[in-house]
Amino acid sequence: MTFSFAQLVGRYSLVVSPELLAFVERTFIDPAPVTEREAVRAEALAEAAAAQLVIEPDGTLISRAGAVEFYRIQLPAGPGRLEQLAFEKAPGQSVVLRMLDADTVVAAQPGKPDAVFRRETT
Repeated sequence: MTFSFAQLVGRYSLVVSPELLAFVERTFIDPAPVTEREAVRAEALAEAAAAQLVIEPDGTLISRAGAVEFYRIQLPAGPGRLEQLAFEKAPGQSVVLRMLDADTVVAAQPGKPDAVFRRETT
């Protein structure tokens, strides 16, 4: 789907998919000491449930979970139609945003499952 930057503006919540849960298990929970796994799992699932992507009209993109902000960057908020919007959230860590429909954004990062975000209605 092509989109304009203005269509991308909004607040989105992470969809916690089976693929994302499996990634969290492999990446964060399995490597933890057995005695800490339940605490690590609870923390990771709480973070995923609270994860948001916020895209403001001025081009500011904020990734956060609750009060914890992971990154805030400035995107090019120009006119025109886009197939995708690529940026680096940190040096060497690229992200590509695509819109699946008017209320769904996908964030793709190398080595991670796609993160699907749904627009919040309130």
